[in-house]
This record gives sequence, C-alpha cells and structure tokens, in this order.
Amino acid sequence: MDLNKRNNILSLCIKSAIVIIAILFIYQRVFMKEHLEDYLSSYRLIIHNYQTLPMLIIVVLLMLINWSLESFKWKMMIKKVEEISFFKSIEAVCSGITVSFFTPNRVGEFAGRVFFLGTADRIKAALIAVIGSFGQTIITVVFGGISLIIYCHEILKLDFFLFIGIAVITTATMLLLILFYFNTPLLTLFSSRIKWLKRFHRYTEVFTYYSKKDLLRIFVLCLLRYIIFSTQYFLLFMIADIQMSYLEGFMMISMVFFTVTIVPTIALTEIGVRSASATYFIGMLSMNHFGILFASFTLWFINLVIPSVFGAIFVFNFRLFRT
Repeated sequence: MDLNKRNNILSLCIKSAIVIIAILFIYQRVFMKEHLEDYLSSYRLIIHNYQTLPMLIIVVLLMLINWSLESFKWKMMIKKVEEISFFKSIEAVCSGITVSFFTPNRVGEFAGRVFFLGTADRIKAALIAVIGSFGQTIITVVFGGISLIIYCHEILKLDFFLFIGIAVITTATMLLLILFYFNTPLLTLFSSRIKWLKRFHRYTEVFTYYSKKDLLRIFVLCLLRYIIFSTQYFLLFMIADIQMSYLEGFMMISMVFFTVTIVPTIALTEIGVRSASATYFIGMLSMNHFGILFASFTLWFINLVIPSVFGAIFVFNFRLFRT
C-alpha cells in the first residue's frame, strides 16, 4: 500500500472518530437531559405563542450573525498567512465547534480551523487563533469585572476597604489585559531575547503581523459578538417569563459569562457550569429557576449544538496530511 493511500485511510478513520465522539457527546448531553420533557413542552408552547415565537426566531438569527462575525474575523486574521474564502472560513469555524465538544476549554476550535488550511504553517495559524480568542476573553473579563465591582457594592455590600481592594485589583487586571492585548508584538521581541525561545522565533513572529489598528478591528468584532450573545440570553429570559431590566440582566449575564470563562470546562460540561452560575446570579432577580435553566440550555443548544452538527459534516474536509 502506497503512502498516499495509507494516509487517506488513516485520515478517514480519524475524521470519522471525531464525528462519532462529538455526536455521542451531544447525544449524551441533550437527549439524556434531566428536564428534557419539560423543555420540549416549553418549546411547543413557545412555537404556538405569537408573542414568544418571534423572539425565539430572533435568537436563532442572532446565532447566524454571531458565527458569521466570527467567520469574518477568522478570514480577516488568517489572510496574513493564507487567503481563504468566507464560506471556507464558516466551514472551519463550525468544524472547530464540533471538535471543541470534547476538548478542555474548547481548545479544539483551534485544531478545527487550522486543518482547513492548505499551505499556511499550522503552528502560526494556531497562534493567530489564540490572538482572536484572547480578544474575546478580554471582552468577557472586562464586562465581568465591571459587573463584579457593581455586584460587590450594590448586592454584597462589602466592607469599604475590602470593596476598594477588590475594585482596584479587578480594574488593574482589566487594564493590564487590554494593554497586553494591544502590545502583543512585544511577545516576538521578548521571545527573541530569551535563549531557549529563540528557536521558536519563526512562529512567534506572527504577533508582529497585526498593527494596533488591526487589533482594534478584531477587538470591535469581539465586542459585537459579546453584545449579540448577551442579547440572546436576555431574550431567552424574557421568553421564560423572567422579569428584569436590561441593565440588571446584562450585569448578571456578564457575571455568568465571566464565571464560565474562568472555570475550566469542556463544551459538554460548560452547560452545567453555565446553568449553575445562572441559577445563582439570575436567581437573585427571579425565583423562576426552571426558566433560568431553560434559557441557559436553549442558549447553549442554539449557539453550540446546532453549529457543531453542521460542523460535523465539514470535518470530512479536514486536510490532516499535506504534501
């Protein structure tokens, strides 16, 4: 058996294994759900309600916009090493979501994207994906940090000096992260000055590919995505008959996203962490715990499960072996 044929067979086996594992993970989390029957009954009521159905449709449309923005961001970032079409970028993003279902903190998204590239160095591409992901993380930390400060002052009513300490540390962390993000080219300089890192200079030079203007564009796209999935969450709380003002809801939603970001998870367990944190934070505004769990599950299903199912098809377009 020649090398190409052997690689093709091995590639097909790996791709099939990825898809099967992802489907099993999704099935276990969706169809073995504790409140599945109750959720299905709620969906039937929503579909037959002329007031809630349009909101659910908006949530789904926002999901399409959300991942389209992410695909546009990936296309814009990766063109520094390889030009890809917008549709190829969508395939890469969706297949990355599929792989992320069974990888810690969804790092599989990076693998799903780089295996769609034809000529670009995959390590450089992975580092580029890290830059985009870091921008999204900073947005989450900033809004979560601001909400944490308000939460400590208005709800926990902490001792003045303890509150000031938390506020100063949180603000300093946010500012340092933003400063670091907009000065990522310094990482290349830093790596070139350390002896054992010099061997990786050909890879770390990707941090010099993006000017502050480029990084600002990426940052704005991350911000738009954050606003979109926060709005989705708020609309789902409205559908679940949880009454709150947008500012109250946005603050607590930011706390939920912040918690999900800092707690190590895989996509399979992320819904559990999100549901638990949502029950705690949103539970301060409403006693409708089923509605909170329903909204959390629906957001997770729409934003991750649906794209990952489509991504499973695109996994078979991976270029695992290249000449």
